[in-house]
Amino acid sequence: MRVATATHYAQAAKNLQDQASHIGTLQTQISSELRVNKPSDDPVAAAQAERIRGRQAKLDADQRMIDHAKGMLQQAEGAVQSAGDELQHVRELLLTSSAPGFTDADRASMAEELEGTLGNLVAIANQSDGNGGFVFGGAGTDKSPFTTSGQITYQTQTGQQSVGTDPALATTQDGEEAFLAIPQADGSRRSVFEAISAAITALRDTGMSSGDRITAIDATINSVDASFDRLSFIRTRIGESLKIVDSQTNLAESTSINLQSRLSDLVDLNYTKALTELTSSQVAYQAAMQTYATVSRMSLFQYL
Repeated sequence: MRVATATHYAQAAKNLQDQASHIGTLQTQISSELRVNKPSDDPVAAAQAERIRGRQAKLDADQRMIDHAKGMLQQAEGAVQSAGDELQHVRELLLTSSAPGFTDADRASMAEELEGTLGNLVAIANQSDGNGGFVFGGAGTDKSPFTTSGQITYQTQTGQQSVGTDPALATTQDGEEAFLAIPQADGSRRSVFEAISAAITALRDTGMSSGDRITAIDATINSVDASFDRLSFIRTRIGESLKIVDSQTNLAESTSINLQSRLSDLVDLNYTKALTELTSSQVAYQAAMQTYATVSRMSLFQYL
């Protein structure tokens, strides 16, 4: 009889402990608004949730990479447009240089204006990307990609830096492709900087014949047109990359929403249901405590 009674008391005490533990779990869930706060709450759901969090972390890292590429591409697009504007100005000036009545002084003044425009174009070609690199930095450089005195040359390795693999997104543009290797009608390549410099020299050379000057200026106009076409091609390529960026961002946002929804299904708490269960459990626990206290005070001698 004593063994049975002790066993009964032990079982009752264990039930009370279990109820208290359950109440504690519910209180933690309500406080955190999570159904799963530790793996033991639901091992299967906890494991699935961890995998989802891993996928989300990778998605976030990929999106940061995409955002970086987008910023670099937008800068490049703006720089290419600015370079095109400068070339358009050069073309307009050169088209008026052979107008009747143009004097040596007029040509000298135009040469000075062209020199300023050339300086602007070089500055654009050496534009910083704001992250320690350069928009036209090619395969990478820690210094300005183009020399700024004497003959303007490309000081870095040609190519592009990029992020991602499917597809790769350019974070730099090839300065040699954009400004130096401009295709000519005879199949050769010419630097647009050299072409503009040649026109400046022709305008300042008062001993050059009118015919030779026109030939030199026409050659520069042709080079400027070819350079403008090259920049237009690069801008189109940048635009296509920006479309890919937007597509990848939209896909990432959709995937993230799905992951968060799945994670919520796994670990989030039905707050109303949990609060109702807590109230019910607390009432049951108090009743069980009172019953246990009453029974535990009883003795066999009370029945003798």
